[in-house]
Amino acid sequence: MKFHSRKDSLFTAIFVGIIGLMLYVVLLALREGTNLTGQLIVTLTSLLVTGLFLWIYLGTYYEINRDVLIYHSGPLKGSIPISQINQIITGKTLWVGIKPAMARKGLIINYEGFNEIYISPEQEALFLKMLLEQNPSIRVIAASENPVY
Repeated sequence: MKFHSRKDSLFTAIFVGIIGLMLYVVLLALREGTNLTGQLIVTLTSLLVTGLFLWIYLGTYYEINRDVLIYHSGPLKGSIPISQINQIITGKTLWVGIKPAMARKGLIINYEGFNEIYISPEQEALFLKMLLEQNPSIRVIAASENPVY
């Protein structure tokens, strides 16, 4: 089953701001009358950055496919065997590491010993239920139960 990433206002504002800035740079380069090569370089670079950010923003999702959790966030893709998931911390944000998510206060998934990934599915309860059906030994911890982590 496919789960799209929840998008909160902070991430939306950051993405809209960066895309707006890239488009402004293109308009500025075209209006200032820089040479054709400069305009082409600025336009292509800005369009590539804009395309990348749109790909990440619109293309971040997770799939539970049999016994594997698959994540996609633009060019970032990977999979985690559900049997390797040890614990999931809910309602907390991971600011470093692998983070294919578009919202704060999502899920920190610990797997294969000390590896972790941060995701933010829209339907969090259903997502957790499906993972627990595959691996009932996963410990689910609310962030308030683990404030030191």
